[in-house]
Amino acid sequence: MYPPLQERTKAAVIDCILIISLMIVTGDLLQWIPNPSPSLKAALFLLYFVFYEPLLVSMRGGTIGHALAGISIRRLHYTTEKINFFTALWHFTIKIILGWISVITYFTNKEGRMIHDKLSGAIMVYAKDVQ
Repeated sequence: MYPPLQERTKAAVIDCILIISLMIVTGDLLQWIPNPSPSLKAALFLLYFVFYEPLLVSMRGGTIGHALAGISIRRLHYTTEKINFFTALWHFTIKIILGWISVITYFTNKEGRMIHDKLSGAIMVYAKDVQ
C-alpha cells in the first residue's frame, strides 16, 4: 500500500511552514548584522528553498514534513535505498517546474506516483515499510 495524496499534502504543508519560518527567523537575525550583504540574504534564502528538500531526501529519505507524515521517498525498484542527492535535486526541480500538473498525475497509476517521481525513478512509501 502506498501513501495517499493527503499524506503527501500534509508533508508539503509542514515543509512550507518550516521553510517560511526559517526565512523569517533568518531575516530577523540578519538585522543584527550591520549592513548585511544582499547577496548573503539571497544565498541563504536560495539555500533554504532549493536545497532543503534534496539534501534531506538524499540524507534521510525525506524532509521533516515527510517524517512527521510517516512517509519516505525511495528508489523505485530498491525501496530500502534512498535516492542520491542529484536524483533528489532532479526530483525537486521537476516538481517545482510542473507544479499542479504533477499532482494531477498522481491519479493515473495505482502506486500514486507523480510525474516527478516517474521521471526521477523514485516512489513514495510509508516510512515504516523501509526501516
